[in-house]
Amino acid sequence: MFTIELNLRGNPVPIIISRKDQEGADSLYQLLTAAMQGDGEKVLHLTCDKQEGRKIAVLGAEILAIQVSSKTGNPTGMGAGFVRN
Repeated sequence: MFTIELNLRGNPVPIIISRKDQEGADSLYQLLTAAMQGDGEKVLHLTCDKQEGRKIAVLGAEILAIQVSSKTGNPTGMGAGFVRN
């Protein structure tokens, strides 16, 4: 299982989306980074593989950061390769 964390402007808690495989996680990462680089007016409708029925819509201009990590390689609960203060 892979997690994609979205940090949004004005939201102190990241939004976490799960994908079952790396291909799905990479595909979502590419979609999100493209939305950040575009005009930002695009609304993204996202779903979660872990919890069926879970949906969220995000405005591309509000995405500040994206992090992809594997749940299996993260025993401390910290983001892979990043330190949180």
